Amino acid sequence: MGTNRRAVAHRWKRALRGGGLAVGVAFLATAVPTRGEENAGAAPADPAAGAARSLRGAMELVSRGELEAGAAALERISNQHEIVSDVAALLAARGFVGAGRFDEALGALARFQSRGVTTPFATALERLRGEAAVGAGDPAAAHRAFSHALLGTEDPAEMAPILRSLAELEEAAGQKEDAAGRWLRLWRDLPAQPAARGSGEKLAALEATMGRTLRSADDARTRGDRLFEAGLREASLDAYASALAAGLDGEDRRAALRRRGEALFGLRRYGEAASTFAELAGDPEAEVFEARSLARSGDVEAAVSLLLSRAEQRPAGVGAGARWYAALLLEGEGENERARSLFASVAAEASDPSLRANARWRLGFAAYRARRFDVARRELEAMAAVATEPIAKLQARYWAARAGERADLETSLVEMQAIASEAPFTYYGWRASEWLARRRSVSKASLAAPIPPGEARLAERDLLRARILVLADLDDLAASELARLATQVGGYADVVRVATLHREAGRYDRAQQLVQKRFGDVLPRGPAPGQEALWQAAWPRAHADAVERATKGLARLRPPLVFALMREESSFRPAVRSSAGAIGLMQLMPATAQKVARDVGLQGFDVERLTDPATNIRLGTAYLDGLLGRFDGRASAAIGGYNAGPEAVARWLAERGDLADDEWVETIPYEETRNYVKRVERSLHVYRSLHGR
Repeated sequence: MGTNRRAVAHRWKRALRGGGLAVGVAFLATAVPTRGEENAGAAPADPAAGAARSLRGAMELVSRGELEAGAAALERISNQHEIVSDVAALLAARGFVGAGRFDEALGALARFQSRGVTTPFATALERLRGEAAVGAGDPAAAHRAFSHALLGTEDPAEMAPILRSLAELEEAAGQKEDAAGRWLRLWRDLPAQPAARGSGEKLAALEATMGRTLRSADDARTRGDRLFEAGLREASLDAYASALAAGLDGEDRRAALRRRGEALFGLRRYGEAASTFAELAGDPEAEVFEARSLARSGDVEAAVSLLLSRAEQRPAGVGAGARWYAALLLEGEGENERARSLFASVAAEASDPSLRANARWRLGFAAYRARRFDVARRELEAMAAVATEPIAKLQARYWAARAGERADLETSLVEMQAIASEAPFTYYGWRASEWLARRRSVSKASLAAPIPPGEARLAERDLLRARILVLADLDDLAASELARLATQVGGYADVVRVATLHREAGRYDRAQQLVQKRFGDVLPRGPAPGQEALWQAAWPRAHADAVERATKGLARLRPPLVFALMREESSFRPAVRSSAGAIGLMQLMPATAQKVARDVGLQGFDVERLTDPATNIRLGTAYLDGLLGRFDGRASAAIGGYNAGPEAVARWLAERGDLADDEWVETIPYEETRNYVKRVERSLHVYRSLHGR
């Protein structure tokens, strides 16, 4: 998007804050320049451009304060471009509401309503009608409009402000019972939404005036569950405490205790977590969590004793999970023989095939590290036979081939070629191709067959309409329209079209999510010729201009690693915040960002700027480049340091840094970091394959 276009869009949004064409769309299936991605030259003219240009012109008028002229332009658009007549009406009404001209907003909405046009933005239009009616002093009309708006949506982000508006209207009208029901829904079902703030205080005031309790123990538990699911663990603890204190019993009580324990564990309050899980006697999963909490508290022996005693009280197949975790703890303490014995029993007796496969992995890789390659190969081949997860099967096959290379290089060569050709866009497919390259053996060509086009369910009109909104920089409306289309896609062609529009709108996360949901099972095999667009949507060069600027002049860090890390850290969501406090595209912790900002001379840095893509990328690349320098350009170590911290990685390198890199990665003691390194290295390989180095 050009600078002027973005500036106009920004002024328009600031000004408004507060409140049949049968045209072919083959262009949508081609790779088009998208926001922040590489500019391959001017896109061909398309039928969306005229309507989008008209909308932007009207936006410019309103942003300059020329509301009458802007509204007149929007009225003309409504008449000339029926495909976006609802959009024009909505924008005009927004402008009038934002300016406090409520009667004119109601007039614009009434004129659109008289057309009888069906619109997916009915909820937004009714909500605007409600806001305008409130401003015009007609609470009854406002209540009707908000009620209609609520019936048209199940989106929590839309529901919450509508519920709040209804509650305020009902409370002002003395309808305490109705208002209490609305506030309760906000407090119980939508507590993570901004519009729910203060709902607890509102309920408390109503409880005082009505003389009775409005919130039950089950309401408090539901609130806790919604907060937990939103990642607000600390807040969920208060809700669970209220539910338990209010007399929650039976299975509901056990469910609340289980979630409370998980929240405490996630907050690293391990002593409290262990005590909470101890109340859930007879629950195998809770017993494992109790033991893990004890181990994290530093009492590994108590954790192992608990797990083994519980395992002895149950049939062998059922108790295998407890023995598995006990073996992991013992392995971490260096008690390898005790761990090996337990892993062997799990491999032989577990009813869960994934547990059997994991136990075989531990036995096989331990034998590999001990250089007992024949034993390792047998265990890993047994793992491959029982594993149900594709990645676990590839792991077993890869390391079985590594274990066998000394005794039977030819067989290992054939197996590595098979892995590299069957699953080239996986971590182990990449490792296999690297192994083959070191032996100057060329990987076989990918076996990827073309994905059939599948059923085309999307109307060309809907795709054209979405593109108009994207080109007009109406980000919120475009996102809503594309989210609706994403639920209606048919086959490959539909998915590529919607994903391409998501990318053009700068919503790389939604493009990736759509592709992963519909074609996640085929992504590992790589694209067939001519179908690269699907994989480019799953691994986009998001914010490419900022990445190129940030890496320019760096000797070690190149753009593909930055893209790979952003993909795995944030899925390209600029404003995302982790439960640990990391922010933005490259998930920087505030303290780290402040230090790097000082190092690179970024003046006046504020943590809130981490939601700005360019700032986040600048600081994240500087930090990552420093890690590459510290670890002599070793990508696996730098990636691990980005996740676990450089001091931890320095210890691991001091202990085992002489191992081959694939072996070293498998020995990373933190499971989260180990899996993270594999994901980022896999994405790095895919980026290089799709976009070059």
